[in-house]
Amino acid sequence: GGPSARRRPDGDPGVSGLPDLRHLLDEGIEHLERAAAASRAISRLSAVVATSLAEFARCRPSALFDRQPGEQGAMSVATRAARPVVLSEVSEWAVDEVAPTLRITSAAAGAQMAESLVLAERLPATLALLTRGELTPAHARQMVNLVGPVEDDALRADIEAHVLGLLDRKTPPQLGDCARRIVLRKDADAAARRLVAAVRERGVRLHERRDGTATISLDLPLPAAAAIYRALEKYAEDARTEGDERTKQQRMADCVQDLVLRPGENGMPPVTVALTLVATLETMLGGAEPGQVEGMLVPADLV
Repeated sequence: GGPSARRRPDGDPGVSGLPDLRHLLDEGIEHLERAAAASRAISRLSAVVATSLAEFARCRPSALFDRQPGEQGAMSVATRAARPVVLSEVSEWAVDEVAPTLRITSAAAGAQMAESLVLAERLPATLALLTRGELTPAHARQMVNLVGPVEDDALRADIEAHVLGLLDRKTPPQLGDCARRIVLRKDADAAARRLVAAVRERGVRLHERRDGTATISLDLPLPAAAAIYRALEKYAEDARTEGDERTKQQRMADCVQDLVLRPGENGMPPVTVALTLVATLETMLGGAEPGQVEGMLVPADLV
């Protein structure tokens, strides 16, 4: 029963509590319907943003606004190659107009322009559903990332129609899995090329989480990454001790730290690394002023 329902001595809600329960159910449905209507409106507005940014990009052709290759001050070959293909004919300075106007970073502005152009020029059916509020921005992003890169126009349209035909009530990740499976089956050659390109981009990256912790991501071919994960699970299980209150994930993280930094156990010398710590004397004496480790802000307790 509802929180205000009166109860009989045996603990069961009495008949008198039913009106309160019905009121809560009806009121909850109203709130949920209002949220759903707002979500559809957000989708429609997201389509407006996409179409507007795509039109803006077309008003900033690189041929008219940028120095061309070979001219002094032109964009470097490496920088040009790193840009999304869909932005190849868009001025490099367009992001400098979008970023402050939308109050986002230059990287986010470039990504949003690229996504908008893919929707407008390569995925018209997806954009149409977004415009009608029948698709969320998160669903559209899955289509952009997975179906948008298909080069052949006819094949891309066929895949788009196939994936959207299976939309039903799928969540964005579910739609993404569906799209990935269909793309891999229908565009296998391109999938192989993307795999080669992705493997070439393998590496280790540090992502600050702004709470005193950080994430280290390791990009590897899936079999190697899966093997490392399974090995860490085994290490974590072997590291379990009596009364150990750490979770499996915590033990796996600790194992990675010990394996890489080697704290001097098993006859192996510890790894010595110099980190730059910047902190005030007040912090070192117990104050609350935050400090910096390798240029990244950290709480005083971590200092």
